[in-house]
Amino acid sequence: MKEIIFRPVSKDAELLIPPPKPAKAYMPEWIKKVPMFSTGKLEIDENGDGNATLKQCPPFIDSLTTGYMQETWVDLHVKIMEDDFEYIYPSEPRIIDHRKKDKMFFPTPPNYFDQEFTWKQPWIPQLPDGWSMIYTQPWNSFDLPFLNLTAIVDNDKFYMEKVTNHPFFFRKGFEGIIPKGTPYMHMIPMKRDAWEMKTEPFNENLSTMVEKIRQYFVGGYKKIYHQKKSFK
Repeated sequence: MKEIIFRPVSKDAELLIPPPKPAKAYMPEWIKKVPMFSTGKLEIDENGDGNATLKQCPPFIDSLTTGYMQETWVDLHVKIMEDDFEYIYPSEPRIIDHRKKDKMFFPTPPNYFDQEFTWKQPWIPQLPDGWSMIYTQPWNSFDLPFLNLTAIVDNDKFYMEKVTNHPFFFRKGFEGIIPKGTPYMHMIPMKRDAWEMKTEPFNENLSTMVEKIRQYFVGGYKKIYHQKKSFK
């Protein structure tokens, strides 16, 4: 098992800000309410397909439980107006900032306010040699009123900085409180390897992979191919 170490950027961060937690601790409320089967029980249609829901899709669930998550440590009130913005938080350490217009070089995403904001990062990871960290939007969390840019940092070599800024944008017209405890930064360790791409012609024999899944009404991929991931 690989070890990841998170260090606070200051004494205040250590005392006042919760460290990151495994992403599985932040499973969205809506997925918890989704039934295992669309009608509440297993049913099979005329094509032999079961009625399992997204809750039984390992690739999707893996996206929610892979890596680590940093949560907000204070309430954050935001008001995005047509030509201006306001934000306020009740106490330090500072949680967000914004950049001057002449420092912005990234094109604003559609439907987001034309102003680049930055998240502060209170805990910095140290990864094993040969590993980097992907910093991104909490995966499949489309209800959040912000959109993070994605970055990759070689945190095996670089793992202590006092001021870290992760750029993001607020959705146009958003007004409200982002509550304390909201996951805002998804961190996924990535092993650095050298890759070389190639292509091959269609291979009919590979269709047996799908045929093996089809031997089950529900959960074939999970039973045969899925590999367990562990983040503690």
